[in-house]
Amino acid sequence: MHLGRANIDATLRAAASRGDVEIVSRPVLLASNNQEARFLVGSQRPFVQVSRSLPTETPTRDQVIQYRDVGTKLTVRPTINQDGYVSLLIQQEINQATSEVQFDAPVISTREAVTRVLVKNGQTIVIGGLRDQQRDVSHSGVPILSGLPLIGGLFGRADRKTNRTELYLFLTPRILKTDADADSVTTPRLPKVEQR
Repeated sequence: MHLGRANIDATLRAAASRGDVEIVSRPVLLASNNQEARFLVGSQRPFVQVSRSLPTETPTRDQVIQYRDVGTKLTVRPTINQDGYVSLLIQQEINQATSEVQFDAPVISTREAVTRVLVKNGQTIVIGGLRDQQRDVSHSGVPILSGLPLIGGLFGRADRKTNRTELYLFLTPRILKTDADADSVTTPRLPKVEQR
């Protein structure tokens, strides 16, 4: 089944309005022929890389903090063929901090897909299947009493939550041969300037 770009946009907007889909980002990424381009939608999270106690009169801890990118990272290397097709080397990586903790830092969940596709100029392709499922258990209740064996359940409760996500990536390569082609892609993204 072949869907045009207008049909894909309408379908995604309808699914987003129902709450079935969340559109994470709609970037325009410009890349030269056979040159790598990348973007990251996310943030940097601090992690303690090294921690040590210093032997001084007043005990202090010395920590070295390292920042790690967490979010959705996309790397694309396009190669333009003479017949109007674009060969795309695509690497998609999703890093996410989980509720699980080891060595006083959250465990990072990573999903990655690497593929090469041949796409006609202006045709949309979809890459999917990057699924993730996270389980979270939180305990609440009366301190000490909720931790007692056998009767602890009378004084507290455990909430279990499961989150399932699947990420789809829609790519539409466009060969920009003239300044007008570049303007047609970038101008709609620019903020509107009011005329006085």
